[in-house]
Amino acid sequence: MSAVAKRQQAERRVIRGAIRALKAAGWLPLEVNDGGETDEPATTEGAMIEAAFAVDEARLYFKHPDHERRCWFFVVFGNAEDGSEVIADYCCPEDGRKSFSDTLDAYAARLG
Repeated sequence: MSAVAKRQQAERRVIRGAIRALKAAGWLPLEVNDGGETDEPATTEGAMIEAAFAVDEARLYFKHPDHERRCWFFVVFGNAEDGSEVIADYCCPEDGRKSFSDTLDAYAARLG
């Protein structure tokens, strides 16, 4: 397996884990912005990963039933050879910030 293939496999694992952690906390996959003018609907883990990997960077949006606004995390591919830095940033408006941020922070801590 090439170094690029290994990195992409690791990046998929990190993104998949983040999506699953958010889903376990009640956040539902919503859509992916791939830098274009419109967001691509992506309501499943697989659809989110496929849409994100179609470009070099993307925002993955989530919605929680208890919060009014959507939240996102931003992925940039190729940031680290081991895939550990694929999630470059995340943002959530005030009403859902603690839940979303705490979930991603806890996930990042488990990754090391």
